[in-house]
Amino acid sequence: MAAHADKYQRVAVSSAMTKIAAKSDSFYEDGNTLRATIVQFAKDINGLDVSAAAKKTAMESLMDTMRTSLSTKHEIDAFLAAMKKLQDEAANGDFDDCDDDFLDVVSKALQAQIAAYGAPDVELDGQFKKMRKVCAPVLGGGDDDSDEEIQVDETQADQEADFKCPITTGLFVDPMISKTCGHTFSKKAAMSYFHKTIPKKCAVFGCAQLLTQADLKKDKEKEVALKSYQAKMKRAAASQRDAVEMDDDDDE
Repeated sequence: MAAHADKYQRVAVSSAMTKIAAKSDSFYEDGNTLRATIVQFAKDINGLDVSAAAKKTAMESLMDTMRTSLSTKHEIDAFLAAMKKLQDEAANGDFDDCDDDFLDVVSKALQAQIAAYGAPDVELDGQFKKMRKVCAPVLGGGDDDSDEEIQVDETQADQEADFKCPITTGLFVDPMISKTCGHTFSKKAAMSYFHKTIPKKCAVFGCAQLLTQADLKKDKEKEVALKSYQAKMKRAAASQRDAVEMDDDDDE
């Protein structure tokens, strides 16, 4: 009976790990969407006509939310990495000698792997640095972030070129991001350009990464930024039309 119970425990644990691993992309996407929205809120607050004190309070609250989100991301990353390590060890037969104490051994091994992952260092995270730059006009600081990645991300962030698909050269439609090289494409164009199983070189000039359709996932951060950019362009166009109409009225 104990042998049967042990077998069922192993199957149950393996099944649970597989299901959780399958959700990892969802965890990643949901967290990225939240953090992209937080950054966008901060950008919007910068443009509001409210008191400096009100802006400061709002920005500090958003910074705290960003810290919490990144800490949670670290915990999820640590758990998923530990779980993957245990799956590999189980596949190698490392737990084959465990009988009645199987669950206890696995639990302790999981906790040990999570602890080995280390503590989060939110201040060094790229998304946090980006947030700090956005909040700098209100909260100060943010000038010491010379990371090339952050500079590239912030330079001309609202220009149209940042929202153009390298395949179609038009604005992104349903943006998809490569999990390996980080380049973004329009979904329909990417599905036509990249094969399901045969790797093909990234469509971005100079990138040697080989990709398949399986390497792509929804780019929610770019989607949020794109919507904000389009709304800004729409407001600018409306403002320009109003200015033209006023000039026409003056000429009459």
